[in-house]
Amino acid sequence: GRYLRSNPLTAQGMKKMGLAIGVIAFGGGVAIVMNLEDTPLTGRRRLMFYKKGSLREFADASTSALLEENKDKVVDPSDLQYKRVKRIANHLIKTIREIEELAELEGSLGLNWEL
Repeated sequence: GRYLRSNPLTAQGMKKMGLAIGVIAFGGGVAIVMNLEDTPLTGRRRLMFYKKGSLREFADASTSALLEENKDKVVDPSDLQYKRVKRIANHLIKTIREIEELAELEGSLGLNWEL
């Protein structure tokens, strides 16, 4: 206590540090508010630092890299297991689209799956 009161540089430094912390907190608050978006299905707010377009590009690039890296492990499309999984996945996709149409939410979920 006594050192802080007797040394004016330290007291002034504390004021500057307090101001800097306030500016950083305000900037962080603005960044958070600017990156909130509503989810279409539930209406809740979520924090998104990626925009939808850049997130799609990142996902496509990641998918391509994973497929290239694991091309020896990917099942051949003529394989019986591949055909069965594809048939089940297409059935699920069809059902999801029907649910979206029933709930009048077509396209709002951002599900654009195709096999």
